[in-house]
Amino acid sequence: MGCYGALPAIRMAHGFMASSFLGITPPKSRIDIVHTEILSAHGNLSNDSAEHIITMTLFSDGFIRYSVFSEAEAEKRQMKGLKILALKENLLSDSLDEMTWKLGPHTFDMTLSLKVPYAIRDNVKRFVVSLLNEAGMDFDREKENLAYAIHPGGPAIVKKICGELGLTEKQVELSDKVFYENGNLSSVTIPYIFREIIDSDDIPAGTAVLSLAFGPGLTISGMVLEKI
Repeated sequence: MGCYGALPAIRMAHGFMASSFLGITPPKSRIDIVHTEILSAHGNLSNDSAEHIITMTLFSDGFIRYSVFSEAEAEKRQMKGLKILALKENLLSDSLDEMTWKLGPHTFDMTLSLKVPYAIRDNVKRFVVSLLNEAGMDFDREKENLAYAIHPGGPAIVKKICGELGLTEKQVELSDKVFYENGNLSSVTIPYIFREIIDSDDIPAGTAVLSLAFGPGLTISGMVLEKI
């Protein structure tokens, strides 16, 4: 799943939590999620192609552990965090070869087509409007009040999304900050941005958060949350 891997992981944890209250398993109050990305293991130093050099300078290693709690447990602990409001995932048509991650002779081989930012740009507005509708929100009315956790797959992707959604650089500054400080951490990136949102004094409790990430497929995955 690559760069959007955190969102299905959270969806799975949400499902495990919900099903535990239906008698399927003993009730749970906490589920841990761990992401380990050792992308440097896939660097082939003998490959000096432009595509490989770009890929290896864009991505970096990352690790994070975080937890999904039941609402009752979060309230009991008076925790700061993010409450899940909606989840959605779409596979873009005719995009299978634009981003790949395949087993090669010595490492995994990645392909990133120049078409990727444009494919995301052409589909992101429709996806975001539908995702916000599932949370009972209208994007065009609410976009100035939202916080944003957009996966910075690369500078071009964030710029194309900002242009299509009508966002300013200020609105995506936390994505840019994580990218500048760490590079593209693949699935680890979105949780790093979540941490920035939770710790930010400029984003008050009650703020809705729109999160977007992208990966092989091409896949657009999104989530709406509320800072608590």
